[in-house]
Order: sequence, then C-alpha cells, then structure tokens
Amino acid sequence: MGSRNNNEVQSDLCEDVVAEILTRHDARFLRQSMRLVCRPWHRIIAEPWFARAHLKRARPRIIDKSWTYSNRNINDSCDGLLLLIIPAYPDPDYYEILNPITGLRVKLPETTPGHGWGFATPESSILATSSSTGVYKVVHTANTPDDKFFLEIITVGGGGGGWRDISGPCAGFRDVSWVRNDGFLHAISRRGFQTHLHSHMYMLSLDVDKETFHEMRLPPCCEKENYHFLDSWGRRALLADQLSMTEFDIWMSMDDEGIEWTKVYSFNADLRFGGLWSVVSVSAVLGSDDLKRLVLHVEVVEGDGEMGVVWVLCEGDESS
Repeated sequence: MGSRNNNEVQSDLCEDVVAEILTRHDARFLRQSMRLVCRPWHRIIAEPWFARAHLKRARPRIIDKSWTYSNRNINDSCDGLLLLIIPAYPDPDYYEILNPITGLRVKLPETTPGHGWGFATPESSILATSSSTGVYKVVHTANTPDDKFFLEIITVGGGGGGWRDISGPCAGFRDVSWVRNDGFLHAISRRGFQTHLHSHMYMLSLDVDKETFHEMRLPPCCEKENYHFLDSWGRRALLADQLSMTEFDIWMSMDDEGIEWTKVYSFNADLRFGGLWSVVSVSAVLGSDDLKRLVLHVEVVEGDGEMGVVWVLCEGDESS
C-alpha cells in the first residue's frame, strides 16, 4: 500500500466516500489545502453542494476573532455567511460577503446605476441560496423617484454577468422585507405609497434559482387586518389576526398565480391580560403540517410601558 502513488490510492475511493471524509475536516484546513490536493479532490471541495454538506456537519461554536465591523455593517446572514454594507464615501457604498470562519471576503460590484435610489441600503438587500445548486446570490431592490420598482440579483463569486434586472420597471412597491423559504424569497408590500387610496397589498415571490419574479394580490381580509407570512410550510400561507386580536385565520394560495386564496383554518387565542395592554406583534413560530395546532409568539406592551412576551397554543378548526 505504501508503494502506491497518490493517484492510485485515490482512484480506489468513490467520490461519495472522499466527500464524506473531507466534510469531517475543519473549514480553515480545507481552504489552506485546496491548492495542494489532487484535481479530483479540489473539484469536490470547490463544489457549492460540498460547502452545504460541510455546514450541516459543523458544530456551532464561538468565533475567537476581532473584527472591525460594527452591527450597522452587517445587513444579513445566510448559512454562516455575512452580507455587509461597506461605507466608501465619497464613493458609493458597496456590498461585501464575509465568511467569519475563514476570513474570506468577496467584494460585489456596485449596484446598477440609473435606478434612482439604487445604492446599497440595509433595507433593500438579502443573501439567498439556490435550493438546487447551492449557489449564493444577493438580491437588491431599488425604487426610483418616479415610483418605479426594480429588482436585481447577482451571483456571489461571479457568473451571470454581474447585476441582472429580473423584474423590469413596474409600479413601485415600498418597504420590501424578504423572507427566505426553501429556495424562494417572499415579501409582503403595498403597491405605491401608503397614502394611496386605491393601493392594494401584494405578496412578492422570487425563485432564486430560476430568477423569476411574481406578484400576487393578497386576500381581501389582509387589506384591513394584520397579517404575517408563514414560512414553516412549503406553500404560500398567511396568518391574519382580526381587529379583536384574539381571532386568527390562516389563508393559503391555491394556485401559482395567487389569484385564489382560501381560508383553511381559524384559531381562537386567549390574550387577556391584567390592566391596560396592547399587542405589538403576533407571529407564528411553530405548527404542524395539518395546521390544526399553532403556537403564537405575542409581544405585548402593558399600560405602564413594560414589554412582555407570551406564548399561546391555539387549537384550529377547519373552515368551510
């Protein structure tokens, strides 16, 4: 065995076995060794799916490092990677991807000029990954002074030709805040300014892999009530809390275009508290696949200004 060269030894091992062995090594060691290993091993380490397999095996730990970045620089995180906004005055600010374990940084090009307010801002970007390829992408939204909405995307590490406009100019959406969900990004936004009398609420969906963008109008109930996007189920679902703040409905989109919404369950929650109080926010953090049980995370402000957190277990009834 000792007389055989490395090429002969590695040929006895299938790619799956080699990948399984390599995922057990420290990320810093793999990065430093990439230029020293044979080509088949280098190809495995460089694949996006290997990075995700390595991440699943890695154990969380405290990073003993000193960084010069403040919390204001950190805009988003995904799979341990950080999306940073780097001030560059008088030049435009720009995005940078940082791996805090290896220290590897990737500077992204400036966002597309000519989109009005299309510079790097904390409220307008998110780091996402393709569910099929594992490739990371940054999504950036921009609004122009004439109330146009642009959505552009870039692949981290190159490929695709820089920033790509995937929405085209459409009537402006405001205050877009994305939520990741299994290779998709979803957001809820009102078309136009909040003061528009005839504006409506929409759910925006972006397929990160295919880079396709869709907009769907929300059900009528969400025009007047509070609503929350549920990302714990694979389908598009909304939790709407009525003005009483004790009755909750779950609506689901029955088609890809979001034309038909159906109320599938209703919940009652006992949110009675002593003294004066008001509910700040309600979000669903846990539920079963059949939607018959739901745990709500409720933030409450009492009359004296004290903030409290309440966990409420709801039993649901099927809606006709």
